[in-house]
Amino acid sequence: MYGRMASMSSTRHTIRLKPDIEYQVVWSETLSHWELYRNGIKTNNARRKMQSAIDRAIAAVQAEMTAPKMMAVVSSFKDGIKNIEWRGRSGV
Repeated sequence: MYGRMASMSSTRHTIRLKPDIEYQVVWSETLSHWELYRNGIKTNNARRKMQSAIDRAIAAVQAEMTAPKMMAVVSSFKDGIKNIEWRGRSGV
């Protein structure tokens, strides 16, 4: 009985929460600019500088976060590497 309880307590569960809104800033080699994707769909916004693209994505996310307890992420993607640039919640 005690052995079973010990094995059950050592089991860990990881819960990953998907954000309500995710903007990705992706480098385009062919066009030489940063493209913005909202929840996987390409937007009309593109920027030459990475920081400008990240700032635009953050501004767009903050404008959209109206519902309480929404979660949003802005990430960048270049050369196969994904980095989280900004993470936020509304009405916490």
